[in-house]
Amino acid sequence: MNSKRTIITTTVISALLMCAILISISLSPDAVLGPNGQRFGSPGMLLLLGKVILLYTVLFVPYMLGLKAMKYVMAIFNVLGLFITLLVVGVLPVVQFFSTSDIVTPATISLIIFTIAFVLTNVIWFVVAFRKQRQCISVS
Repeated sequence: MNSKRTIITTTVISALLMCAILISISLSPDAVLGPNGQRFGSPGMLLLLGKVILLYTVLFVPYMLGLKAMKYVMAIFNVLGLFITLLVVGVLPVVQFFSTSDIVTPATISLIIFTIAFVLTNVIWFVVAFRKQRQCISVS
């Protein structure tokens, strides 16, 4: 039961950090680059946050109700989330290099912090979700 509680906790933290990453991206000065740029508070950004929360909920509720197979489906999406965040970390220096502003903004710093926290949280999720359970041997 302790493992399930830890999985629940890390999943909720992961969802909150993903939302924080999306908000940090929308706060950066480069958020309006390209046709799909999302500024903070825009309907597109709010819709994206809603989609992320809905996806986490759709995957998470069956697991909480006891469907153990959802752990593997959640793991697939966990890898996808890790890929996205590592892509953000890889692209961020390139965008910052070609950006019109020469300074690193607080939004960029918060994005880096949230991304690192997200990666650590998801790695912890994997360790907790797939570690072997110790069996207690009782001596009679």
